[in-house]
Amino acid sequence: MTTTLIRKANWSAVWDASLKTHRYARDSDIVFSDDRIVYVGPDYDGQWDHEIDGRSSFVMPGLINIHSHPQHEPAYRGIREEHGRPEMYDSGLYERSQAFSLDDEGCQAAAELAYGELLLCGVTTLADLSSMSPWWLDLIARSGLRGFIAPGFASSRWYMDSFHELKFNWNEQAGRKAFDEAAEFMTQAEAHPSKRLQGVVYP
Repeated sequence: MTTTLIRKANWSAVWDASLKTHRYARDSDIVFSDDRIVYVGPDYDGQWDHEIDGRSSFVMPGLINIHSHPQHEPAYRGIREEHGRPEMYDSGLYERSQAFSLDDEGCQAAAELAYGELLLCGVTTLADLSSMSPWWLDLIARSGLRGFIAPGFASSRWYMDSFHELKFNWNEQAGRKAFDEAAEFMTQAEAHPSKRLQGVVYP
């Protein structure tokens, strides 16, 4: 067991048991052993293996991202987000989403970049809405994130034959087949040896 001490965190978001809520604290020592917080308060005088100077840090619980597309979004920067159509409320989601696509290698690189950026921003848990790929589960597990795995499935596909109206092609049989495949993939996620992945239905 390894014990880490964050000494004199400039600011921290801590749980106040007396108030039964979180609050901000100044100059707290925060100690964790492996994956358990064991002390939050002033002037820790116990044993530790590693010490981190917290005087310029804000220590808080990890953030949760409830809707992300790591396999694609990094590649859309400067393409979809910046070329919306006024007729569709300046969204580039529908028409522009077909303007550029990644191959499997590109999707893997995009996901790896996205996971790193999310971690740098303080995210430790995310709902990952992505396509089923053989490398997906191992990649997110290797990142250290806690993942809610949401493999994509749909009973329809959108299309536009004018600039101002969104339409759908429905195929419920294909949607059911895609759902069954997604359910099997979610089962694989929950059996992953990392123990940090869970499946979630997210059409």
